[in-house]
Amino acid sequence: EASRNVHEMSMHDLKNMDKSVYEDLLMDISEARSFLCGARACKFVLELLRCPGVEEHIDRVGGWASVEAIASTFHDLNLHEGSENEHFVQLREVRDLVFMLEDVDRRFESTVEQCQFCIRRLRRKFNIKSNRPYVRNLKAHLAGEKGEYFPVVVVMQ
Repeated sequence: EASRNVHEMSMHDLKNMDKSVYEDLLMDISEARSFLCGARACKFVLELLRCPGVEEHIDRVGGWASVEAIASTFHDLNLHEGSENEHFVQLREVRDLVFMLEDVDRRFESTVEQCQFCIRRLRRKFNIKSNRPYVRNLKAHLAGEKGEYFPVVVVMQ
């Protein structure tokens, strides 16, 4: 809500925002960045799993069965709980993982575009010179989103 209202604020009001407006904007930006990071992670893993080089290698070594077996054992013995490698249990059924990632990618595509648009719009709105801590901090949070992209999967043939 705060990020919608900020576009109607004057430069003077932006530079002199109060703590509640700042906190609301900070929350909106943090939530958008978290969402985008998760959506980008899903898309990256999906692209990686679909990559022809990965598919060829997996086929050459006998498929996903051994990976799925290890991930299932990891899960069945509860070795994943509290582990930094907890995410590997998602590989118990790679086909199901791919279907889930495709669904997530499809369902959230427009929301991702809206979040990216809002962040770009906020960046433009905060493209002002100010020594005010709230403005500087919001600009830093908005700029931080630029570094939260995953690598692009490229296939060399």
